Amino acid sequence: MAEYILQMKDIDKTFPGAAVLDHVCLDVRQGEIMGLIGENGAGKSTLLKILTGLYTRTSGTILFKGREVAYASIEESADDGIAFMHQELNIFPNMTVTENIFLNRKDYVGKFGMIQKKRMEEDARRVLETLGVEIDVNRMGSELSIHEQQMVEIAKAMSMNAELIIMDEPTAALPENEVEIFFQFIRKLNSRGITIIYVSHKMVEIEAICDRVTILRNGTVVDVVNVGETTVEQMVNKMVGRQLDEYYVHTPTKNDGVLLRVSDFNGENFEQVSFELMKSEVLGIYGLAGSGTLELAETLFGYRKPTGGRVTLNGQAIKKTDIPNMVKNGIAYVPLNRKKDGFVRDMSVFENISMAGCGSCRKGIFVDWAKNREICDKYMEALSIKAVSRDTHVNLLSGGNQQKVVLSKWLSIHPKVLILNEPTRGVDVGAKAEIYNLIDRLVKTEELGILLISSEAPEVLGMTDRVMIMHKGRICATLKTEGLQQERLLKLASGGKEEQSEERQEIT
Repeated sequence: MAEYILQMKDIDKTFPGAAVLDHVCLDVRQGEIMGLIGENGAGKSTLLKILTGLYTRTSGTILFKGREVAYASIEESADDGIAFMHQELNIFPNMTVTENIFLNRKDYVGKFGMIQKKRMEEDARRVLETLGVEIDVNRMGSELSIHEQQMVEIAKAMSMNAELIIMDEPTAALPENEVEIFFQFIRKLNSRGITIIYVSHKMVEIEAICDRVTILRNGTVVDVVNVGETTVEQMVNKMVGRQLDEYYVHTPTKNDGVLLRVSDFNGENFEQVSFELMKSEVLGIYGLAGSGTLELAETLFGYRKPTGGRVTLNGQAIKKTDIPNMVKNGIAYVPLNRKKDGFVRDMSVFENISMAGCGSCRKGIFVDWAKNREICDKYMEALSIKAVSRDTHVNLLSGGNQQKVVLSKWLSIHPKVLILNEPTRGVDVGAKAEIYNLIDRLVKTEELGILLISSEAPEVLGMTDRVMIMHKGRICATLKTEGLQQERLLKLASGGKEEQSEERQEIT
């Protein structure tokens, strides 16, 4: 049996009024890839923050390389060989690759406080070459793709002689075609003896990359399993503590006429986009990074200004495409980055949910706050939002519950069209299943139309009636998803060609 590089024994953590971790043990062997899974709120982040010195533990023991440790800061744990690669990459856009790799490194400050730039650049090249990564060390952070930013983050860790790298949802923002490339890189790191703790909600990735998996539920470890001796379904059931029903629940609906028609729509990074969204339909929009899906979604809601085209809703032209007018017309948008654009962190669940519709709940000239509270409670119950009360600040909720708050905010205005941009990104499998059930229920009972933008091919294939495929800012095909194979979807999104068929509708 390999020697343990990390042993966390009987870790307890209590915040005021809440026990978050209860006698948690995490044993990681030298040179393995250990998966760490659990629903949002299970305690994964708290455990890793305790390990790296961001939080103090209430009780318990931590051994790293056989020594008992109690880090006072993330800098201290990094100096000892533990690197934390966060989901939100810490690359500064206005700094070069070299400057990002060696940020705050005092060993590159020479006499009279002068930074040894040439030495830094040479060392940056050496680290990147060691990793087999070809990136110009003088490129600015703003010029890097997500994949390149990840490589720079890992180079930063390797420059500090990291022996254990924690990867928190590392593929969350990666396009699907780059995930396997990233996995190859992880395997290369691992072959050199680097130990990795891999945190993800994507069970397919856990199965593909990890040796063993520690499963957390409600602040306790429920099992540690060998990946080759278990199934994804068994891991999920242990993680959520219940049997999940069929994951993708959407079944085709009977479409009753055109709801939204977009004609010759042009904007930043897309052109000549035309499509129809039917009533009670889930229409997918799928494309790889840079295909224009994000810009199209944001322009449809008014975040960005279109440069041409026409939008009609129920046959009526929408002449002014700004956010207030789009909301007034019944178009709602759940954004890609919920923390930045979806909710206000320092406001309560109630304040966030009532934000979009409070103006319409009035008694004369005054806002009817009692009615707004009633609406808030209705959606908290309907969407199973887990919070102490409606007055709980949203920043205290798990990612899945934060997403439900954003959904509730827009559902409270009874939209006709709901644009969902990566609605399940960064949420656990249990919350995903709940969101999928909600999507299916909405189109069947509320008769609204949903535009579902997703970079996850299985999600698009499992939850939509049709899918528009974008490549280089244009729609290259619109297909029925029933019977559609993932390989065909990826081929078209990558710019591949296929023979014309009756099933395929080419849009140019």
